[in-house]
Amino acid sequence: MRLKKRGIPLEIAEQVVLYGEEKYTHGSVKYHIPKSELRYLENEIPNFKKHKNLLKNVLVVSKDSTIITVMKRSKNKKIFN
Repeated sequence: MRLKKRGIPLEIAEQVVLYGEEKYTHGSVKYHIPKSELRYLENEIPNFKKHKNLLKNVLVVSKDSTIITVMKRSKNKKIFN
């Protein structure tokens, strides 16, 4: 799966889907956790401090409740167009 190639654990992708904001685009759903929401998740997510950087920089794309791809956010790209 692409997660391993990109160095993103599956648990991080699942947490982004569970706690992140969603946007419906082109028949799929994009999830991400905004930086402003991270402080509220500190008590909800196990090993939060270890994974904080990944949680704020990961974008998950899914379709029909299946994760299609996971990517690290780029500074130059908008998350939700």
